[in-house]
Amino acid sequence: MIRLVAEDPAVRLDADQVLRIQFWILETLPALGCHVRPDPPIEVIITKHFADEVHPPLLEQVEAVAGCRFRVTASAD
Repeated sequence: MIRLVAEDPAVRLDADQVLRIQFWILETLPALGCHVRPDPPIEVIITKHFADEVHPPLLEQVEAVAGCRFRVTASAD
């Protein structure tokens, strides 16, 4: 599992932002699932992935959509 947690606790996501984040992650990473919690603290959980990390360009895209920076952690599914 790869987990992205927003560094800004005040940011909220609307439905369009959630869909865009899910699209970018599922189209870019070899992953089978992506859950986005839109309310603070924003959290993106990528499950059943076949990559060890979120590449910087993808992370930058997710941060641009969300309007904040994310802390990334990875653990075994």
